[in-house]
Amino acid sequence: MVLSSKQRKFLESLANDLEPIVRLGKFGVTPTLVQTVSEVLTAHELMKIKILENAKIDKEQAAEEIIQGTGASLIKIIGRVIILYRPSPDKKERIEFPDAKSAKKSEASESNEKSPDSKGRNPRKKSFSTGKNTRGKPVRKSTTRRSKN
Repeated sequence: MVLSSKQRKFLESLANDLEPIVRLGKFGVTPTLVQTVSEVLTAHELMKIKILENAKIDKEQAAEEIIQGTGASLIKIIGRVIILYRPSPDKKERIEFPDAKSAKKSEASESNEKSPDSKGRNPRKKSFSTGKNTRGKPVRKSTTRRSKN
């Protein structure tokens, strides 16, 4: 599955709170490890794998072998942590990606809530009236009253 950069960033933000579920040690990528990763991805869709310091395999090579064995997508490798994603057809509550069109619609509906009143004024802004000071120069005066403290 090919993910866009926005989808990868979204998944990366979701994975921020996750703890690594699987740890890769000195035996490297074994068929048992690949099967475990596949089961975890079926249950959770998104996971982290921690590569321990005693692992004799390179992190990019380990990620490639796990991806080939599970059919998952690589989100990111951060230090010694691999983040993987694979959508699960069995899961009831799947990860939903934010849609660019729906995000624009929600922004538009929020801007409509701040629309000007019937006279064309923005209700959140203070109105000012122009007056003249003692020297005849224009002065902006606020129409809102301030408390005398």
